[in-house]
Amino acid sequence: MSFNLKADIERLIGKTYAGRGAAYAKDGRVIKISGAQGKKRLSARVRGSGRSIYSQTIVLKWSDYGRLVNIEGDCSCPIEYNCKHVAAVLFVAEPLLRNGNAPLRPANLVPPVSKPARQKLSGPLQLWLETRPKPQESGNGNEYPPRVLDRIYYVLNRDHANLVVQPHKVRLKKDGTVGKNASRYDFANVNSPTPPKFVRPIDFRIRRYLSLAEWSAGFHLGTNLPEGEEGRKTLELLLQTGRARWRDVSGIALVAGAERKGRFVWRQDKSGTQTLEVKTSKDKSVIALPVDPLWYLDPESGECGLLFTDQPPERAFWLAAAPPVNARETERFVQALGQLKELDQLKQPDQPKEADQLKEAGPPKMAALPLPRQIAQVRLTDILPTPILRLHAVTVQKFNSDEWRYYPRPALSPKEIVPALSCVFDYNGARVCPNDKGKTIEAFDGDRIEVIVRHTSHEARHLVDLENIANVHGFEDSDLLADDVQVERFQDKWNRLSGSEARQNKDLEPCFDSVKTGLALDGKTEPDFLLFPFDLDGIGPQQALEFLRFGVRKLRDLGWRIEIGKDWPCPMHEGDHRIFAGVKEDGNGWFSLALNIEVAGQEIDLLAVVLRFLNQMPPEVLEPDFDLVAYLADQTFYLRLADGRYLSLPAAPLAPALKAFLALHGQMHPGEAVVVADIAEALAGSDIAFTGGEKLLELGRRLRALASPNAAPLLPVGFMGELRPYQKTGLGWLTALAQTGFGGVLADDMGLGKTVQALAFLAGQKETAPAERPNLLIVPTSLVGTWQSEAARFTPDLRVLVLHGLERKTLFDRIADHDLVITTYPLLHRDADILFAQNYDTVILDEAQMVKNPASRAAKLIRNIKARQRLALSGTPMENNLEELWSLYDWLIPGLLGNRKAFQQNFRKPIEKKGDRAAQVHLSRRIAPFLLRRTKEQVALDLPPKTVIAETITLSGAQRELYETIRIAMDQRVRLALEQKGLAGSRITVLDALLKLRQVCCDPALVKLPAARAVTASAKRARLLEMLDELMSEGRRVLVFSQFVEMLRLIEKDIKSRGYDYAWLSGETKNRGQLVERFQGGDVPIFLISLKAGGLGLTLTAADTVILYDPWWNPAVERQAMDRTHRIGQDRPVFVHRLITRGTVETRIEAIQKRKQQLADALFDPAKSGPAVLSEDEILSLFQPIA
Repeated sequence: MSFNLKADIERLIGKTYAGRGAAYAKDGRVIKISGAQGKKRLSARVRGSGRSIYSQTIVLKWSDYGRLVNIEGDCSCPIEYNCKHVAAVLFVAEPLLRNGNAPLRPANLVPPVSKPARQKLSGPLQLWLETRPKPQESGNGNEYPPRVLDRIYYVLNRDHANLVVQPHKVRLKKDGTVGKNASRYDFANVNSPTPPKFVRPIDFRIRRYLSLAEWSAGFHLGTNLPEGEEGRKTLELLLQTGRARWRDVSGIALVAGAERKGRFVWRQDKSGTQTLEVKTSKDKSVIALPVDPLWYLDPESGECGLLFTDQPPERAFWLAAAPPVNARETERFVQALGQLKELDQLKQPDQPKEADQLKEAGPPKMAALPLPRQIAQVRLTDILPTPILRLHAVTVQKFNSDEWRYYPRPALSPKEIVPALSCVFDYNGARVCPNDKGKTIEAFDGDRIEVIVRHTSHEARHLVDLENIANVHGFEDSDLLADDVQVERFQDKWNRLSGSEARQNKDLEPCFDSVKTGLALDGKTEPDFLLFPFDLDGIGPQQALEFLRFGVRKLRDLGWRIEIGKDWPCPMHEGDHRIFAGVKEDGNGWFSLALNIEVAGQEIDLLAVVLRFLNQMPPEVLEPDFDLVAYLADQTFYLRLADGRYLSLPAAPLAPALKAFLALHGQMHPGEAVVVADIAEALAGSDIAFTGGEKLLELGRRLRALASPNAAPLLPVGFMGELRPYQKTGLGWLTALAQTGFGGVLADDMGLGKTVQALAFLAGQKETAPAERPNLLIVPTSLVGTWQSEAARFTPDLRVLVLHGLERKTLFDRIADHDLVITTYPLLHRDADILFAQNYDTVILDEAQMVKNPASRAAKLIRNIKARQRLALSGTPMENNLEELWSLYDWLIPGLLGNRKAFQQNFRKPIEKKGDRAAQVHLSRRIAPFLLRRTKEQVALDLPPKTVIAETITLSGAQRELYETIRIAMDQRVRLALEQKGLAGSRITVLDALLKLRQVCCDPALVKLPAARAVTASAKRARLLEMLDELMSEGRRVLVFSQFVEMLRLIEKDIKSRGYDYAWLSGETKNRGQLVERFQGGDVPIFLISLKAGGLGLTLTAADTVILYDPWWNPAVERQAMDRTHRIGQDRPVFVHRLITRGTVETRIEAIQKRKQQLADALFDPAKSGPAVLSEDEILSLFQPIA
């Protein structure tokens, strides 16, 4: 190997000091150098950066191949060790180091660079002056700069026969005591060019001595105290620092003590192991330290000093290093000692230097060699193992990779305490772990060693029992197997967990280093056989407590003994307890429910525990028919008490109330009072008392009754009509709801008579609970006429005021004089000041989906209405998302569903994005008392085969003005024709005039006049689209008839924009059979049909709804259209909607049709005389202004 001194110096001292040393060598700062012992020792003197001259003693260690492997360079500079001065000496001494016989000639010493002659002295005097003591060299090297609070503490401990020294870094508090954050300190850090300020010169010297000793794996990566003279010097320096401690940084301080005299004796522990120790004159045990001369360490007082014994110094030094002798080796050990004759030839023991201080010291005398007591052995083969399970805790850290490994390893999770099981097998008092591979156990029994033969087959069977029972409760390991070979495989795995592998490999440390991997039992620490889940998130108190209650009982039945450690994290409470529930009213009608338990004088909130348990149950338990009692028969709540113990509570007694508890969410709205009634009823007759909340209890009972309302026993006297059975139930629900003071939604399917039920309710309220305030009805513009005509028909005694049209402003001062005020959504913002200044008894929103957008103007305006009760009528209270439902209920019952943000978090996101069944059930239960919805299928038995509904639509705005413009023109035209041609000659003129008016009613786009081009609004068309939206949401199959093909094209365009599938049938359609088949087969939900093409010959029984867009004055034609679906093969009720514009020609012809059916038939029948059979006055009445 080539000689490369520079590389070796850089490697062993560091590049920084090596570079500075090379510069010093080049500058001639090495002024004296000499070698000894070949290439192993150098002495030198080097001039410092100023006038200081430092002395160096350097010890070198070489490999067999001539490579420099260690440098121990002492220097008198402040750095003291392996500094730049040491490096400079080595560079200058390169010739000697390269060839051990080469002399160091003056040529090897580079002369210093000459400087201007400013020195007054030269020669020996100048050298003597330059070696004067400097301030930094005074003291013992243990002083600290100001404000430096970090220190190195040296912790000493016993590892078998060795004394181990472990440096720690600590920080002193203001009072001089040690802070909590002490950590091990690596002395390699002091080799840096700028060592830490808390490392003092004396620490460098200690580090140098400790580097001569062996590294210890036993005492947490410490260093053995050197033996011989270096050990004594090390002890002296450690005591000099005042920073040496016994066992711990907060342990007893080690100090210098007086000389002591003692004798070596063997001490025997309970296991039979004998340890050689020193007894002083007062029979006090001290630790003999194998240094030269022999020292003692008193672990009680911390004193250290010279130790004199009755043994020769060499023998005493040798005895001080004796390892413990276990019981089975005593006989062989004594025999071996007897063969060592040379021990008797050693010189007499040394005596104390100050014998007058040890008056008890006798004359010099060499004692006999101390021998341990010999212990006999006996072999036992008939003892069977008793399995012992120990329940305790371990503190663990888990790697992010979810695999257990050893340090060093980054990214550890925080430490956590987990329940653990460990087992041992007891052989007549001797215990052994399953992971012990030995075939026998040695137990010390007073005066003999019992060698017990293990029965591994019995042990394996017990382990299988443990696996089968522990796995049920989350303690798992798949390597628990039954035969000896497999058990060994199992043991190998757990050897790693118990730390045995880590102790064998100095580079590894168990991943749970702070954990006791052995439990102290009867004064003996044994390795543990640990059993706990690798997936630590998979087990918690619930599983551990279940195992404690049930698994432990099963193991006891199988012969196991159970030992529960004080650190077991899940201890059980066995005392009495009392459970009670109650209601706390928080003001403004809001309330909260409490479920408490009193145990050991402590009152604890049990509700949080119950809710956590319920939230973990599967969603199906929320279903009404789910047998929750059976499901909870074996379930248990575990409540953690203040003292850390757990109380077990069987869930079955609480089962009847648990579904009610599912609705709990802190402070509760009075609209949720039904929960109070449910819980009180569920707890009746149980051991759980329910107190308080009498008013809420009564309210809850009334709200619960709304879920299954009773039919109204009698109809109001002022109601002029009949109600079907389901409509009577709706009236009963509205009446009961009004008694609670809450609002609600009547959400029946279209056509089931929401309007007539609401009118019956208003009539009943006027009779039974008359109010001085009017009721307010807000409707779409197109439905004003329907409500006005229906109110006139069914409740003629109600004083109805319609606020619509320009003349409405003249009616504002009459609002308070009426029973029912009708206005429209578009007029809300225009008439807000007038409308909202009035107090109302009940406000009703028809087609309430109009306010589904909470940000819309209408949704904001209605919140300003002052009314005792709020009702909504809507077949589709929610069309697109749950926010529409919140918007409606936030107006009906403010606060019931929380604010908008809370609703999004608690209901909308969980239900719409995650499909959360539990959240869906919670929402449904909360609104259930305030929502009544019946579909056509649900009330089919109450429905006739065919129901004809007249949808009266009011023209407004530009469409109304266009109608009046054309009506006036047509009226003049018809009058002129009648005057000039007479009644018989004016038939064509009359028919053309009526056609134009009917077209305006359908849609202004049908009218081919310049005045109609600017009018785009159509009330009837808008109403049709509203109906189709609702019918599609209900899943209906719809036929739409019109005699105008152009009108059907306009409707087709609207349907396409909404994305509905449809079929089209007109006179030009060729594939009639295929279209009918598609509709009948369910491929399309809407069928657009012209009168001429589809009035006859079609069977469309798949439809359940017919819409007659523009009425035919011949009833036979209408019946033919209805009969397309209402015929043989139809198994569902059919609903026919006739769209009629209020006060127009459509209304007047319908009146004539009812009065003179034959005349109306003749009017549009070319085969008959037509208008001629009508009087002139009857014809002119068709052209009257809109009523």
